[in-house]
Amino acid sequence: MLRLSSFIATAAILATAAQAQTQTQIVNCQNSINIPSYQDVYDYDVSDTSSFTVTYTYNPQYCVGVPVQSIRFTDYSSGAQQACTSAPFSSAGTYTSTCPVTKGSMAATALAAGPDGSDFSTTLRFGVRPTLYVREDIFSIVGSDARTTMVTSTTAATSTTAAATTTTAVTSTITSPPSSPSEMKRKRRALTASQVDLSSMICDAGYTACPLKTKTGWLSRCIDTTSELYACGGCPGLPGTADCTELVGVADVQCVKSTCQIERCDRAHKLSADGKTCVPKGVAGRRRGLY
Repeated sequence: MLRLSSFIATAAILATAAQAQTQTQIVNCQNSINIPSYQDVYDYDVSDTSSFTVTYTYNPQYCVGVPVQSIRFTDYSSGAQQACTSAPFSSAGTYTSTCPVTKGSMAATALAAGPDGSDFSTTLRFGVRPTLYVREDIFSIVGSDARTTMVTSTTAATSTTAAATTTTAVTSTITSPPSSPSEMKRKRRALTASQVDLSSMICDAGYTACPLKTKTGWLSRCIDTTSELYACGGCPGLPGTADCTELVGVADVQCVKSTCQIERCDRAHKLSADGKTCVPKGVAGRRRGLY
């Protein structure tokens, strides 16, 4: 029995070490990802029939083996999301994703929207629970010349933004509008909650149209509320919606069918008797539960 207990304890230590190593690898991968073609202004012409593409570079040492979940293109004027081509991180250290939309059609959409133009984004989702990253690069085609401005930023690990609250067990990112004086001149349209027309959004099957607060106002976003950690069971901030990452003492948690499912508590906690929370050690619990 003593040998079995020692074996179980050793296995648990090795599993924890492996998880920490995986999390470190994913974080290092995230830090190495870049878009080399990034610049403040792009010129698109309505007659341009070439497909919109985005090229990511990364360090293969960290990224090879990290799962790429998806790459998506979002047209914020309609709320429509479309899947772009994606592939696993490779030793090449670069990948160009092609999205099912032309630069000309994007320019036409912006011109039809008027002087304020229209907003678009590409979203790269990668990693493995509990360390999932969502890198969103937002850009706007504005004015009659259809110039495009792209802005990218990430949150700190302790962000409390409703759309991407993080804990030590879950790492995520959210894109914010520009903040420097020069960038503020090109800031995106400041929407108010009353201006977010969710009825006009076209979301893929399984996704829900949700209003999200940014530094300059409100945006609409398609979210899979059946599996999204920070919006489990509904749109962020609304009654009945759970942020699984805010559960105290949780080391591994998933959102399964709109319900937070605790997989594992941290070293200082164990699952409660009802399986809904992680409580300090010494309180009886069971191995798995729902919240």
